[in-house]
Amino acid sequence: MKYRDPLPTGMHFNILIDNKQHEHQYTHSELVGKVSYLVTELYHTIIDGEVVPATLNGIPLDMSQYKKFFRSVRIPRVERDQFRLAEFDKSNNHIVLLYKKHVYKVNVTNSEGAIYQSKEIAAAVETIYLAETSEGANVGIFTTAARDEAAEVYDQLIVSKVNADILQTIADSLIVISMDEESNNSEEAIENLMLNGTNTYFDTTIQVVITKKGELGYSIEHTAVDGTTIFAVISHVNDGLSSEVSELIQTDE
Repeated sequence: MKYRDPLPTGMHFNILIDNKQHEHQYTHSELVGKVSYLVTELYHTIIDGEVVPATLNGIPLDMSQYKKFFRSVRIPRVERDQFRLAEFDKSNNHIVLLYKKHVYKVNVTNSEGAIYQSKEIAAAVETIYLAETSEGANVGIFTTAARDEAAEVYDQLIVSKVNADILQTIADSLIVISMDEESNNSEEAIENLMLNGTNTYFDTTIQVVITKKGELGYSIEHTAVDGTTIFAVISHVNDGLSSEVSELIQTDE
């Protein structure tokens, strides 16, 4: 937490997954809906203690990091940052969508903790895509700065209740999903994943980036998790995108 240089170049690891298995299967809004559903499904499985233990050469791995995947964020502070992890709660969860430099809260569970179907989430996202034509303030740009500078900007932002509420919404989100509207190929996508501050928020633990081609990128803040454990998230999402199994329809009962 004492690391003072910019997080994207010093504390992040980045992965770009090709989309050959599901290319042309989903629109962008459907992809956001499906990823959001699968992430929420995994979060509930972790809460219920039903995750199959990961093993390496037959040896069970430490599962404690799984509890830090979601609803977690690094808060910039002068000299030493803070790590914030929200309490486990299935009800009223959301993801944050960063699109056209705006921050959107997209609900993924209801007040009873039931997960919305991916098509319902996708419909909400499609409404955003159709309605939004202007560009916003790109609030996450401060997360690309050196940490003491980021802390100063963060403190200036939270003076405004509107800004404070937005930053809290991001902190409480399961994950951030960022729309990469600039990359035209995989090479540009991986560069933007690591270095581009548009539609990104590098302080959140898991940031999923969706490219123009429908590829998925993962930008992982290294404070709470490492590459071995985060593979559980990537694997669950990839398997779900390629699966023909229907989503479980939940009720409030």
